[in-house]
Amino acid sequence: MPASLEGKVAVVTAVSGDGQVGQAVAKALAESGAALAICARKQSNVEVRARELRQAGARVFAMAGSLTDESPGAAADRRHSK
Repeated sequence: MPASLEGKVAVVTAVSGDGQVGQAVAKALAESGAALAICARKQSNVEVRARELRQAGARVFAMAGSLTDESPGAAADRRHSK
């Protein structure tokens, strides 16, 4: 990974999975200076991960949704309908 990702934004999906791969990737990118856009299926899960990353100093935009839904904006629509 580059020494610095300052000024870059990284999109990381599946940040709340049991395997914790998404969480580890998000943490490593944040530690390299990237701002993050993270996504998980459940709002409560993505909020927990965002809070953890922010407490570690990361800049995070978080939203819930499934990226497997092929309709445009489906994840955002679900987020705003709750």
